[in-house]
Amino acid sequence: MSNLASATAAIESAAAANRGRGRLVVWLETPSNPQTKVTDVAAIAAVAHLHGAVVVVDSTWTTPWISTPLALGADIVMHSLTK
Repeated sequence: MSNLASATAAIESAAAANRGRGRLVVWLETPSNPQTKVTDVAAIAAVAHLHGAVVVVDSTWTTPWISTPLALGADIVMHSLTK
């Protein structure tokens, strides 16, 4: 199973388990730490939004100058200033 298929299955499973319990949040980090794998923010955001989830992206490893998760569908973007 690909990473995207795995993430999609996890979002769908969480959404099904969360029905009626409040808002679902999908949190992702790209590039990931420590493996520096890049996540397809647009694809994850599309699936998450189908289920009414809020998409939060930790984009600490890349600056807002390089990475623009909001333009790719993220609802909230976080950058750590201490790394």
